[in-house]
Amino acid sequence: MTATNGPAPSFVLLAGGMGTRFGGDKQTEPVGPAGEPLGAYTAFDARAAGFGELVLLTRPGAEAAVRAVFAEALGESVPMRAVAQVHPLPDGMTAPEGRTRPWGTAHATLAAAATIDGAFAVANADDAYGREGLVALKAALDEADDGDVVLVTYPAGSVLSRYGGVSRGWVRRVPDADGDDRVEVVEVHELRHRTGCAMLEGVTEKGAPVAFAPDTPVSMNLWGLTSGAVAALRDGWAEFARSLDDHPSGPLRAEYALSTALTGLAAAGRIRLRPHPGGAHWFGMTFADDLPRVRERLAALHSEGVYPARLADGTSSIP
Repeated sequence: MTATNGPAPSFVLLAGGMGTRFGGDKQTEPVGPAGEPLGAYTAFDARAAGFGELVLLTRPGAEAAVRAVFAEALGESVPMRAVAQVHPLPDGMTAPEGRTRPWGTAHATLAAAATIDGAFAVANADDAYGREGLVALKAALDEADDGDVVLVTYPAGSVLSRYGGVSRGWVRRVPDADGDDRVEVVEVHELRHRTGCAMLEGVTEKGAPVAFAPDTPVSMNLWGLTSGAVAALRDGWAEFARSLDDHPSGPLRAEYALSTALTGLAAAGRIRLRPHPGGAHWFGMTFADDLPRVRERLAALHSEGVYPARLADGTSSIP
């Protein structure tokens, strides 16, 4: 079981995305009343939930700029540092000629993990997960056994965009060879409400159409990883890198995605996925059209006293 009397687990924010559909660098987009980025709210809630150091995972070369934005938003009372998404390929390997894309969220997680001792949490910097989700994650991670991966889930119908289909991880239980249930996370793209129906519809990475009810649990990339799980993920990265030529996307576009990687490791019996239905109030920015609603939502939360007038004004009072 994860120790609860040592240092508080770190909290990693993945802030190195390209923002293709959004059309800009949404990880540092000012959305709060004092210009706070959306990830600062997740960091604030994580701190209130009992997490420790904030680790900002950025594109190489952007570390100082991203840290400056978050330090301005949260104040220097929140311990934080920025880490570039650089993680070595297996011995003897070099990146394919012409490769410019980042290697994906699992690779980003390993880049941060290389600088962290013990268990830690991972979240997207362009999502606001709600304090309930962060509290649920911290409690579950405190109770996790080594080799566990905690996953906080949200009802699928509450995590959509009005302005287009989104990508979510469909969390489901499937029987294994022994007849027991295991958890898998299936990436579903273009998820949206089905026209004239209460069901949601989307398509898997393999192109298969899927439909499920709005209360179906999905992943929003809110994870807790133990040390044993990180070791397995590191082994999985080596296996992924050595099989690039066989990847359906090809060596120039293949990505080591966190949900796909962890699902594969769970299927192989190398980790245990532990979903917890703690998510309730999510909002985020997938498209530029989401931006006005996010700003309105945050302004209302400040007005209601959920957050102080400036996030930086409240962080020094969080234990």
